[in-house]
Amino acid sequence: MKYCQALVPGQAMSVIIVLYMVFITGALHLDGLADTADGLFSFRSREQMLEIMKDSRIGTMGAVAIVMVLITKTSCIYAVSNPLWLLIIPAYARFSMVFGVYMFKYAREEGTAKSFFGNYSPAVFIQGLIPMGLSVLLGAVSFAVLNISFIIFILLISKLYRSRIGGITGDMLGAMCESCEALLLILAVCL
Repeated sequence: MKYCQALVPGQAMSVIIVLYMVFITGALHLDGLADTADGLFSFRSREQMLEIMKDSRIGTMGAVAIVMVLITKTSCIYAVSNPLWLLIIPAYARFSMVFGVYMFKYAREEGTAKSFFGNYSPAVFIQGLIPMGLSVLLGAVSFAVLNISFIIFILLISKLYRSRIGGITGDMLGAMCESCEALLLILAVCL
């Protein structure tokens, strides 16, 4: 974030960027993260977890998940040295949801995200080539580590979702996006 300090102090700029990311999504993905954390970490039956995720109230695990993700994003954005990461990582995070739609069946009979399922087009994956192409500009090592980490993340979260729910919901797609973004930002700082 050192590249912006002439205009706004780095710490303030990282907060502004995170607030902007929350604002443009209407906090929809954060809501999904909270609902998913409340459900999955309740360690109840599949049906009870789905019911907890449907509840509009936030629980302890949901609140903790939101706070942790926002702190992680803010501190990592402050520490990122190449601003290209701030374009590429949100694109990868949103692209993770495409994998979620393609890899899982919808876990509910009805729901807001159900309309995304069943309308499959391989052309959607072509759009994922744009951030991949841009990530080459980060250098060979960063390109390789980013893409391998992204694939590992997709495989691990898929395993978690399959073992706990046997499918996916819109909330879980949002959680996938938010957790992917936070983890890739940590990776960007480490590289």
